[in-house]
Amino acid sequence: MPPYAAHYMKHFLDIYREKFSAQSLPWLVLGKGPTFARKDEFDLQAFNSIALNHVVNDVAVTFAHLIDIDVVEHCASHLESNTQYVIMPWIPHVHCHPGSADLAGWVEQIPVLGRLAAQDRLLWYDLNTAKCRQGAEPVVEAGYFSAESVLHLLSLAGAKVIRTLGVDGVSEYSDEFSAIEATTKFANGQQSFDRQFERFAELRREFKLDLAPLTVQSPIRVYVGCSRSEWLPFKVLEHSINRHARMPVECFPLYDAQIPIPSPRESCNRPRTNFSFQRFLIPEIACFKGRAIYLDSDMVVLKDIAELWTLPFNSAQILGIDAFSPAHEASKFSVMLLDCDQLDWKIKNIVASLDRGTIDYKSLMHDLSMAKVRLSIPAIWNSIDMVIPGQTALIHYTDLNQQPWLTRSGTGHQHWIPLLREAVISGHVDMVAIADEVERGHVRPSLLAQLELGIDDPVDLPIDAVLADADFVPPHLQRPGPLKNLIQNLFGKARL
Repeated sequence: MPPYAAHYMKHFLDIYREKFSAQSLPWLVLGKGPTFARKDEFDLQAFNSIALNHVVNDVAVTFAHLIDIDVVEHCASHLESNTQYVIMPWIPHVHCHPGSADLAGWVEQIPVLGRLAAQDRLLWYDLNTAKCRQGAEPVVEAGYFSAESVLHLLSLAGAKVIRTLGVDGVSEYSDEFSAIEATTKFANGQQSFDRQFERFAELRREFKLDLAPLTVQSPIRVYVGCSRSEWLPFKVLEHSINRHARMPVECFPLYDAQIPIPSPRESCNRPRTNFSFQRFLIPEIACFKGRAIYLDSDMVVLKDIAELWTLPFNSAQILGIDAFSPAHEASKFSVMLLDCDQLDWKIKNIVASLDRGTIDYKSLMHDLSMAKVRLSIPAIWNSIDMVIPGQTALIHYTDLNQQPWLTRSGTGHQHWIPLLREAVISGHVDMVAIADEVERGHVRPSLLAQLELGIDDPVDLPIDAVLADADFVPPHLQRPGPLKNLIQNLFGKARL
């Protein structure tokens, strides 16, 4: 057995522990996607870098990662000059399929691998597609694309801050790789690089990664319009966002803002809910820097919110929903993407404009006349009280008399209750806090029984749980004024 065979080649985790675990440098994973063309905008020396496959031909990196043995031939002339180390599975793939020969056998056949192994620069790991394991270290899972395996490998090593460049969705390569696009792109039979993002989200949650594209502001900042009585739906919304997000997310309930909201002099200009004006606080809270998302608390997210976060402004200051029918026109700003760099909003100035008559309530709330608006967010990001399977990205529970935390009727329980249960299981929400919300009169008492009994559909609740709701009055009906209560009880629709 030659000196670079199995028991002499080092595992990636051994090198990581020996040379990289004490470093403070973040990690950068480089792929062939369109954003790779922006590499000159960044100081790549500020990272420990890993090139995926053919990227090593174009840029010098700390590591090159290859899963397929046939890629070695395509990169042979750069593997030694452009890398410190090369990482491969112990049983490499061959033409996108699990192979049978091990790395020790391949180094005898491929000169560049032999030289790298002799220099202790060829590192290995066990991939789960192999029929047997070579070592005792954790097995790395193969995904649809090599970036998933690299992120899992880094996560197992203990890396926490990871950025990506050229690890993009859609289906394009950067121009630097146009010569190999026809022969290498989707050679594994996939149709879009988006397939990798679900695994990114899983790894981010499991290993608590600070994972984001180098070209995108991180973390995603979500500001939620709500009052204290919506604490529980806010927490479920927050859980639903994090459940799918491939990037770190910070959610902020706007009732916690320390900026007072003055009341307009004229009653016709006063907010229709306690949180109607909260959205105008966002740029100031964000120090007038970067992007921000606004959501209402009566929502849950079913897809990766990075899809919304990365939409282009195209010179607009606010993106709203591309309303798909006149009936949903009033909700076009229930979901917004804000360019806080371009918004000089201060709530005291906005209320002063209302008092002077420069603007009125309708132009402020329904037209957002204080900003340059583009309605370009797809309508799937504000699905009103319904779900289209496979399409809906966000459910908006606008009917106050059908919201699943307030009533046993309606159809909203199908998605909201399982998300609440997940939030409890994960520790994001605890049962003591839910019991406190019941005690405060913020949510229906039978919600506790649903969780304790594992029941999704309240129709199946036992009679004693149903009777617990007999004296419950939802918060929106606890407000003073018999006429207002009657109107809300009859129509029950959320209003701006």
